[in-house]
Amino acid sequence: MSPLRKMRYRLEWMAMEIAVLLVPLLSRRAAHQLGGWIGTVAAALHGAGRKVAFANLEAAFGNLYNRQQQARIVRESYQNFARAMVHLLWSAGINEGNFREQFDLVNLSEEVAGLDQSKGLITVTFHFGDWEAAALAMGLAGFPLLIVAQEAQNPLLDPIFTRLRERFGHQVTGRERAIVKMYKALQGGRTVAILSDLAPKTTEPFVAIDCLGLKTCVTFAHAWLHQRTGAPLVPLYCEQLHDGRRRLVTRPALQLPAAATEAQVAQACWDCFEEAVRANPGGWLWMYKHWRYKPTETDSRYPAYAGDWLKLDKHLERSSQPGRPAQQKRRRLAQRRSG
Repeated sequence: MSPLRKMRYRLEWMAMEIAVLLVPLLSRRAAHQLGGWIGTVAAALHGAGRKVAFANLEAAFGNLYNRQQQARIVRESYQNFARAMVHLLWSAGINEGNFREQFDLVNLSEEVAGLDQSKGLITVTFHFGDWEAAALAMGLAGFPLLIVAQEAQNPLLDPIFTRLRERFGHQVTGRERAIVKMYKALQGGRTVAILSDLAPKTTEPFVAIDCLGLKTCVTFAHAWLHQRTGAPLVPLYCEQLHDGRRRLVTRPALQLPAAATEAQVAQACWDCFEEAVRANPGGWLWMYKHWRYKPTETDSRYPAYAGDWLKLDKHLERSSQPGRPAQQKRRRLAQRRSG
């Protein structure tokens, strides 16, 4: 590592530690406004992210939004992300006694009450609204989570984020061997949390789903765990409200045939989320490269950054063959477990 990078990392660490001390002193509205201001500045200055965001919007929605409307959505997306990060720092003052003043919990108790949690519980969310606050609300509501977090580019920041995220009984783990750790947690009757809209690396397993009219590659960890453990799979997301409060929206647990494939489970999860994106597009993280790969032959319009990937072609070809022996075997095993 170069001395210049070391110095930059150290300065970033110092700034973050100062922010951890100062941001909780703000009022909720002031913290919300601070995040909005930071997001507005970032949207204006972060050229690379803006380029990706505009490309994503054009690919996903075509001519539905004009350039001015796209710019507004991009700005809202930056503001949304910045507010989520500021809220993570500010939420140090939230506790069991006051969290109901900060959160609306929509259907959480109703949807979870009737579930058999003896095999654990799988909660699935995505980069919409405030995914950090979703975890916080779950912990305060009595559902401590095993959270898989991607390591920060600056390794000095990881302990800070871990400290903030591990309140109220949560446990944070890195992506290495995460699936094994989550499997063991479910076997112990615990609750795990998964972000379902991360694009995997080329060396990682994936499934292809339809996302806003385009094929995209996503993790199927939630589907794999659901099929191997029988743990209920509950989609949820957390919206940001105008006054800085948060609304945790819990969807009904997925009810799928025992023979459903991992791709079908992942698709069912995304289908629960896509309507939220269409209703409030500024709430999603458009600066992220959601469509890193595309089929080599397609009539759909993908972002310019999307690259052809032969592995995706082969995956789609195999998925279109329902009579494959391996798939039949999985279905027989699933039916045996359910029957």
